[in-house]
Amino acid sequence: MREPTQPQSQISPRRPALYVLVFLLLGILLGNYLNPSIFLCWVLLVLSLFIAILLYLKDKSLSLKILIPLIIVVGGLLRYEIKTREFPSNHIKNFAGLNRRVTIEGRISLQPDVRDTKTYLSVSVDRIDAGVGWLKTSGKIRLRIRKPTFRFDYGDLIRYRGYLNIPFSSRNPGGFDYRDYLARKEIFATMSVKFPEDVEILSPGGGSPFISKIIIPLRGKLMETYSHLPSPETRALLAGFILGERRDIPKEIYEMFRKTGTLHLLAVSGSNVGLVLILFLFIFGKLLRLRKSISLILIVPLIIIFCFITRNEPSVVRATIMATLVILAYVFTRDLDLLNIIAFTALVILMVNPLWLYDIGFQLSFAATTGIAYLLTKVSIPSPKRKRWPRKVWIYCYSIFLITLAAQLATAPIIAYHFNNFPLVSFIANLPVIALVMVAVYGGVILSLVSTLSSFAASIIAFPLDLVLLFTISTVNFFGHLPFANPRIVTPSLLSIIFFFLILWAIPNWRGNPKVRRLTIFSALIFLNLGVWSHLLGAGKGNLRLVALDVGYGRSVFVETPSGKRLLFDCGGKTRTYDYGERVILPFLLEGRFASLDYLFISGHESGLTGGMQAVLEEIKVKDILAVPGASDVISAELLRDGGYREVEGPLEILFPDGLKLSVLLSRNGVLESQHLAYLLEYRGARLLLAGALEEQELIELLTSRPLEGIDLIEIRETLQGAVPLSRAKLLLLTGGGFSYPRRSMEAEETPRIEIPLFEAVPRSLVFKSRHCGAITVETEGENLIVETFLSGCGGR
Repeated sequence: MREPTQPQSQISPRRPALYVLVFLLLGILLGNYLNPSIFLCWVLLVLSLFIAILLYLKDKSLSLKILIPLIIVVGGLLRYEIKTREFPSNHIKNFAGLNRRVTIEGRISLQPDVRDTKTYLSVSVDRIDAGVGWLKTSGKIRLRIRKPTFRFDYGDLIRYRGYLNIPFSSRNPGGFDYRDYLARKEIFATMSVKFPEDVEILSPGGGSPFISKIIIPLRGKLMETYSHLPSPETRALLAGFILGERRDIPKEIYEMFRKTGTLHLLAVSGSNVGLVLILFLFIFGKLLRLRKSISLILIVPLIIIFCFITRNEPSVVRATIMATLVILAYVFTRDLDLLNIIAFTALVILMVNPLWLYDIGFQLSFAATTGIAYLLTKVSIPSPKRKRWPRKVWIYCYSIFLITLAAQLATAPIIAYHFNNFPLVSFIANLPVIALVMVAVYGGVILSLVSTLSSFAASIIAFPLDLVLLFTISTVNFFGHLPFANPRIVTPSLLSIIFFFLILWAIPNWRGNPKVRRLTIFSALIFLNLGVWSHLLGAGKGNLRLVALDVGYGRSVFVETPSGKRLLFDCGGKTRTYDYGERVILPFLLEGRFASLDYLFISGHESGLTGGMQAVLEEIKVKDILAVPGASDVISAELLRDGGYREVEGPLEILFPDGLKLSVLLSRNGVLESQHLAYLLEYRGARLLLAGALEEQELIELLTSRPLEGIDLIEIRETLQGAVPLSRAKLLLLTGGGFSYPRRSMEAEETPRIEIPLFEAVPRSLVFKSRHCGAITVETEGENLIVETFLSGCGGR
């Protein structure tokens, strides 16, 4: 017989894991923003423990209330610093970016990732020859082979030679950070070879027998089973539903799932683990007639195997740990607190790798699960047992709607913050799509089981399963094409996200709880004051701000006037695989909360200036478009329906209320297709010349034939650096130079905020290159130029 539950004291919280998690998260966040030394963290931890012991001897309550949270915070801070900064001297990270060829030996640690045009290998390095003989080393690298190949297997010991590179970090505000993405997978260097033959296999096989003998064959068998489906898109979709394998899903289908808020169904999560539980409970309980407790214990290793088959994605790791804890609690007849189990699961994951806190999948998985668990504590969902079919259908729709509502509301701020959209149709789209996906997943499981017995029977089952999957695609397409299905929004501030979660917490607790009402009103007043004051303080700066974005060999410059007008000069280029408008410019605008532009300037006809324009115009409202003559030939008429479009036939001046004067200069080249625009911005004492679209002859003519003396900043193509004397301007921005790999010397440096007085003579220009510095920001109030670069260590040379 259980002991009666004792009331919880203030010292012993009712959900201890949740209590510890809150302060651990605070420590990890502080580690990310403060970046203290590991020695300082150890000193703080020891000091906190010492003071806690002294206080505990005098006043236990005071020690536990104040110092225990402090110890947890410092512990989180220390764990983060150890994971991100404490590397041995022979770690592979310390050899990246040496700018010379090295030879590496290591073992393939994951199943090779073979794609249409390339192959990726994750390699655990054993030793390296950097020119001074073989050295024992550790760590992982990502090897890219520029051809698809099935020559390699998990566990192979390989040797290869090449340049060991530091992974690219984000080069522009709002951009994807490839370095952080690899760091979460504990990969800190990359290398590329051209042919599979450049990699020598020293010893085939090896590695963990559990992975090579169980996990990889099982995953391969499941993928082979899906080949019974006649349609390639349905094969890819079923692999996404069951295994989270999304690479072969057509881009247009993937985008429809994203637009309708059903993309979570293509990522393995708790629902997949739940299906494994249900399937084997049926097999062990109904078919084999085993006791429920024995069945649950037998299921634990099976869901762990499933976790490895799905490559240990954060959402599956979370669901596996939670399921294991729930099973153990049931077997040993312990009380269950779902929120406490979720918190304990997060604690386990973050203690292993605190960088997972910044993984989008981790954030979405735990937010959705917490939202659902919180809903279940506030709303009672009736059981469908012993109900008639109409009532069962109603209960199903009602429960799916409530669960979807809880998950969508809990994840909405995270989706808005990372993806700048909010799927409005998700609340209704999830009802039919989840039902179809459940049918498809159960059908896929049956198909896998039957295929082991008879290929002919599997082909018969595959036909109706293919129809279900095609109907799922049609349903998602229907919802995805509804008006305003997935509007783009600017990146919300952290303040607004916190306030949103506060409101979600307060709504179900509002009635009958005056403390909640008082706390919510008090917090709302604080947030309102913070928002108003930050706006007032920001509005009074009176600075002209220019951002030269790094768009490879193209060009794009953003200008914000002191009065808040937004100007964009060109939209970068577009290649077969990369759209700079979609990948760079649009994320930059949305992260900066620029939902509209006052002016878009098109400076030439080249694809490096106009290639990304379609992606920008589809999502950003533009009031006026000013273009070089003949530019309408490269712009779709549909994209111009909302903005005023005109072509610049000669010199043009635009005056802004804040005193800024913008002069638009047309090159004198008589050939229509090769004419370009340049721009002179004059604000108080500052004169900035934007000429990054001009060819060499046009630039020389502009600098010699027009009264452009006293220019403080000149922006030109990097290839034309020699055409401008370094004494001509105080600051020279070189754009359109492509890209360069990060160097170790650059990584070790820090770029300070550089201030250049406008009314003092300088011996030569300070030169900044976008291919080295990433995005370059210049601000001026009319007396100084203040320069900051997005990447560290590039300086002004």
